[in-house]
Amino acid sequence: MSDQSPPQNQQPHPQTGRSLAPLVNAAALQRLEATFERVPPVELGDTWTVFAQDTFLTLLTDLAERRRFHLSAITLNPTEVAGDFVRYISHRLLDHSPLGPIIHRRPGPDTATQRAELLAAGTVWLVQQWLAASPDPLTEIEDMVGRLSALLLASSGATAAEIAAVRAATDPEGAG
Repeated sequence: MSDQSPPQNQQPHPQTGRSLAPLVNAAALQRLEATFERVPPVELGDTWTVFAQDTFLTLLTDLAERRRFHLSAITLNPTEVAGDFVRYISHRLLDHSPLGPIIHRRPGPDTATQRAELLAAGTVWLVQQWLAASPDPLTEIEDMVGRLSALLLASSGATAAEIAAVRAATDPEGAG
């Protein structure tokens, strides 16, 4: 066997002659697109908390219900699958979420798109680690939604006053 043989995930499937990685990536992308189509649309005036709850509850439920598939897809083709997830989440954060204006206004040498992609990449990594480590992710979805919401808000460039306002709206009793 030559040293130039393709990696295991790039070798042609014995029956179809096609490489398995692109097929799995296409299936993962279709699943991701279908999941995002089920996310409730953002309404004018929705808070970050409402957006995060609707988006992440839908996304994490799908990922947890099909965790073997998603973890296998990421293992087989990590760059492509994770890249697709990062692009979808960063687009959603930047163009559809209440954090979009905050991410846009933050000064610095990087662009708003680069900041959104960094936030999305961290989200993808955190969710992947959670799915891989959790014995039963379906029972932990609400906690993970809260964790992602808090981490993204704190990392977005929101001011202390904006973060406090979100927390007050989420927990009017101040018990959070």
